[in-house]
Amino acid sequence: MKSLLWPSGQPAFSRDAAWADDLDLSVLVRALDIDGRHARVVQPLLTALTGDPPTIRHRQAVLTDLRAARPLVAALEEQLPALASLGAAGRDRPGPREA
Repeated sequence: MKSLLWPSGQPAFSRDAAWADDLDLSVLVRALDIDGRHARVVQPLLTALTGDPPTIRHRQAVLTDLRAARPLVAALEEQLPALASLGAAGRDRPGPREA
């Protein structure tokens, strides 16, 4: 699967909860979650911060591509409400182990 954040598709590491607590990321999450509905998306993005040069170059390339594709960005922005509702619907359904 392709990833906009990770060149390999998945992070090469995981951070424990103490890392986010030490940085008090919850304050930043609340500030970025302006409508109170996107904390579950904002939190993982902030904890995905990295100092790995190949990952940083990958993310810069993704942003460069998006800046050059304004119609694509506009189309994605139009779809955000539908994507958010799909995500909410998926959270309301039991997973394969819960069914």
